Order: sequence, then structure tokens, then C-alpha cells
Amino acid sequence: MLVQGIWTRHSIEKLPEARSPNEGIADGEGQPIHIIGIGDSVIAGVGVESLSESLTACVAGKLSSKMNRSVSWAAYGCNGDRARNLIAKVAHLSNEEVDQVLVSIGVNDVSSVTSVTRWHLEINALIDELKQHFGAPIVFMGLPPMGAFPGLPQPLRFVLGVRAAMLDQILMNVTQKHDDVFWSDTFSRMDFRNPVKVLVARDGYHPDKQACEISAKKIAMLVIEKILHEA
Repeated sequence: MLVQGIWTRHSIEKLPEARSPNEGIADGEGQPIHIIGIGDSVIAGVGVESLSESLTACVAGKLSSKMNRSVSWAAYGCNGDRARNLIAKVAHLSNEEVDQVLVSIGVNDVSSVTSVTRWHLEINALIDELKQHFGAPIVFMGLPPMGAFPGLPQPLRFVLGVRAAMLDQILMNVTQKHDDVFWSDTFSRMDFRNPVKVLVARDGYHPDKQACEISAKKIAMLVIEKILHEA
């Protein structure tokens, strides 16, 4: 598996982060709702052409459509970031006019063999940092089913799939212990190997535009039902 891991890192197609601008607005009525996406390659838009097609922008579009409300968005992602990287960056992000924080993190912790103990500690630390800095509800995206990534060889795919499921379970459990912090099974139940619905980019590893659209719909419904409805 070590050999497979080294081979995969060198052989898998390196897709770029999506093109800027990294912010925009989905038109609608009333004062805009402001959402910010932070985290790893999913937020950085790896797998799509433009950040206007990325998950953060898709969530804004879905919210605007369902609520007929203006929704502004900004995406600050970095390909390769782990939880510890994100913790260090939070304080440097603008916290003006943020109503909702969307977080994608964990895949690189899986592939970098972050221990479950360290993951648990870092997710708690990340939540504390996010709540203190933004003071807004937070939605964590569930880790994807890495055991279904066609770009990974076996048995490495199976092992990473098991680790991803373990870290995702910890993430879900931790979020349930915090007020205004939510977990969404965004990618976790997608069948990335289904030939009828190709949901991965050409590298066989990152979600494509269709996967972002599907996940954005789930997140938008969660935000409407659990956060905006209560507000």
C-alpha cells in the first residue's frame, strides 16, 4: 500500500484549482445572506473549471432559488489542506458579514494518515476557532466515500475508504455536541463508480460539477431547515 500510495501521488492527474473570481452573488430579493466556504480542494474548486461552478457557489445558487433571496458567497480553499492547516488560517480570514460557514476538510487527513485521536482533537479545536472568529452557524461536509474513488488502486482504495469512514464518524459525532454546528452527508452516499452518473472529475478523485450540484442541494435544504428556519 505504501508503494501504491507513492505511485498514486505521482501518477494521478494533477488538476488545477478553479479559476477566480472567488466570490459572487446569486440574485434575489432582500438583503443578501452571506456564506463563506473554507477548506480543501473541494472549496478550491478542483474538478470544475470556475469557482462559479464550485460547491460554495452552488449552495448560494440553491439557497437563492429556493428562498427567492439574494445570497452572496466567497470561497477560500487550498488544495492539500488538512485540519491543522485550516486552524492556522481561520484568524486571517475576513469575518465581516458572514451568516453561514461551509467547511470541507478531511480527505488529506485520510491520505496523510492523521491519527483518529489527533483528528478528534483538531476538529474540536477547529470548531472552537471558527465559532470564536465568525460567530455564525457552521456546516461541515461529510467526507466522501474514498473506497469508491475510481482513481485509487486496490487495496489502497479499500483502506482509505475505511479510514475516511472512521474520520467521518468522528466528525459527525463531534458536530452533534456543539450548538449551531452541523454535519451534512454531502458526498458520503454518492456512488462515484456508477457508470450512469459520472460524478468525478477526470482524475478519478475530485467531485465534478454534477456532484457539486447534488451536494449543494442537500446543504441548502439543511441550511433552510436547521438554521434559517430557526433564525
